Amino acid sequence: MTLSSETTVSGAPRVSPVYEGAAGNVAGIAVRNGVLGVLTLGFYRFCGKTRLRRYLWSHLSFEDDPLEYTGTGMELFVGFLIAMAILVPLGLLTGITQFAFAGDETLLDVSQSVQILVILFLVQVAIFRARRYRLTRTQWRGIRGGQSGSSIKYALMSLGWTFVTLITLGLAYPVERTRLQRYRMEHTWLGDRRFAFDARAGRLFGRWLLAWLLLVPTLGLSYFWYRVQEFRYFATQTRYGNLEFRSDLRTGQVIAIGLLYLLTLVAILVVVGLAAALLLPGLMFAIEAMTSGDEAALESASETLGPFFVLVLLALSFVIGIAFSAARLTVFVHPMLRQLAHSLSIVGTEDFEAILQSQQARPRRGEGLADAFDVGSI
Repeated sequence: MTLSSETTVSGAPRVSPVYEGAAGNVAGIAVRNGVLGVLTLGFYRFCGKTRLRRYLWSHLSFEDDPLEYTGTGMELFVGFLIAMAILVPLGLLTGITQFAFAGDETLLDVSQSVQILVILFLVQVAIFRARRYRLTRTQWRGIRGGQSGSSIKYALMSLGWTFVTLITLGLAYPVERTRLQRYRMEHTWLGDRRFAFDARAGRLFGRWLLAWLLLVPTLGLSYFWYRVQEFRYFATQTRYGNLEFRSDLRTGQVIAIGLLYLLTLVAILVVVGLAAALLLPGLMFAIEAMTSGDEAALESASETLGPFFVLVLLALSFVIGIAFSAARLTVFVHPMLRQLAHSLSIVGTEDFEAILQSQQARPRRGEGLADAFDVGSI
């Protein structure tokens, strides 16, 4: 059953999206992507990311119809190559600048500050363009999503509001979040119709002030409480045509998922540590042979110690990387997606048959900058 619905008190129908992915399948995709990524020196990640998205999208449905992801690994690969064509010269310029200003601390500090601002600016550009790519590659009942707006303007807005938040010691955070969310949602489309967003930061300020005051006493947990409150408020202020949104997400649900994820990471490190300890005696034997004074043993150990040590480190690194990736997707992303979908309700009726296909130009390549900076989630 892929439809969860009820009727509200006012008589308007209420329908919830449903996510029906299986943790085992997500873990299998994650492990396969990790192994093939290692064997192909990282080049498989473009196809692996596409495979994962197609699985997740296809198991998220609304009114019995699943989403469809139409992006390709080749689009992501081409986007990555273009991003590298931009970032590599930028990196070389950075190195040259640092060398040229090495004798002048003032100029060096200024150049480094400019470089940091450029990187932060490009990260925000990457996040916005990655969102545009994913939306244009997402379909529901054949209706394509879309995103208008300027990535340059979004990045400038993000940097500006981040600066305001910093100089107000974090008190302007709700304003920053609301302004950026408004820009994203008011430029989000499904077919030929855009979403509307009516949130006001003032409605969140009291909750953020409480969370801000309790950050230290609660060891940061109040921040997660605020983000849940923000998500629920943003949902109620989002509209699509005659449709309105609601969410009953609970802070405890989010924290439970986060804690389980953290414990899983710790367990992985413990297991890898035990495996390394089992290999340690062999490594110690080789070291003792090298320090024993026995020339034959010294020659044999010197020939094997280096390669053995390198292979052990590489193997453990690969195992940790693959295990962490699988844990993130299986223990965090998968249950969080299920929880978010379960908490969300869409209220009202809309004539979906009257929605026309989007005529917006679609990006021809993938989210290269986002991949290069490792931002943009899945």
